[in-house]
Amino acid sequence: SCLPSGVQLFSMFYSNPSLLKLVAEIIGGAPRLAEYLSRQPQVLEIVLTAGFFDKLPKKQQMKLELNRLLKSSFSLEDVIITTQRWSNEKRFQVGVLCLLLKINQSQSARALSDIADIVIMALHKKVEDEMILQHGQISGSDLAILALGKLGSREMTPESDLDLVFIYDTPKDSSQSDGIKALPTEQYFSRLSQRLIAAMTAKTSEGHLYEVDMRLRPSGTAGPIASSLNSFRQYYARESWTWEQMALTRARIICAPVELKNKITKIINRALTRRREPQLLSTDIIDMRERILTTHKTNFIWDVKHIRGGLVDVEFISQFLQLLHGHKHPDIFVRDSKSVFKKMLNK
Repeated sequence: SCLPSGVQLFSMFYSNPSLLKLVAEIIGGAPRLAEYLSRQPQVLEIVLTAGFFDKLPKKQQMKLELNRLLKSSFSLEDVIITTQRWSNEKRFQVGVLCLLLKINQSQSARALSDIADIVIMALHKKVEDEMILQHGQISGSDLAILALGKLGSREMTPESDLDLVFIYDTPKDSSQSDGIKALPTEQYFSRLSQRLIAAMTAKTSEGHLYEVDMRLRPSGTAGPIASSLNSFRQYYARESWTWEQMALTRARIICAPVELKNKITKIINRALTRRREPQLLSTDIIDMRERILTTHKTNFIWDVKHIRGGLVDVEFISQFLQLLHGHKHPDIFVRDSKSVFKKMLNK
């Protein structure tokens, strides 16, 4: 009922009967894909492109494809719309291949995570270029984007939001940007980060890209949008809560210059591999689990995330093992639970 009644669509069905069968599969088995298809029926055209059903393109190949499309986009608005369209088409392809059992859940999760990485990097470049035009830049400074949660562990689902942390590093003697409308360092990187979040969450005719969750940044909602490298270091050395250290086990740097990436990696490794008191650690994690149960308690057997013994418990157990034994076995700090248990079984 939502698809257009124009001749073009029905001529596509007439010329490609398998396309009509696919639409029926989507409507019958994938409500989210069907809803997207009803809003953007033109996406069916990409189904007819060569290789659509063969396999998912590699990350580097997708990155080059989006960069090629963005060459003809000049304003930030154009970049956002082009990126949204590309991302939606790629996620639609992942959904279709998963529905038809051409790929498994792990392959789907990695592909969705790769798409998110590429989108973030592309928008970051454009937003940064616009920021430099308006406010100049801070010589010798760099910004890193750190992913936590499902994006960090490359386990994204179609419903996943983005858990992000922004970390900047500047020379000690820098105080503000060098543009005509100069901004103090902290304000500069906070505004840059806010603009990037706005670009990722903006709603256009193509829909929107992602919801962004910043609650896992240092000090949570009370902390600044972007953290300096020094404050990030001090926070995880002295102030972070156990649940924040649990979240840090999934940390993955999406984009950063090599030197800054190495600095952040050292901070994370130092925070995760310090020796912990077993009783205090287990008490903190059990308390955290009980708090989640107050809002997500369920006996529904198919709520595999929150039911007792479900995915949340599996993740908590794996993170407990990492934080408890990481000072002796730093190689167990892999980002997904399945890999953690494999590593532990070999100890």
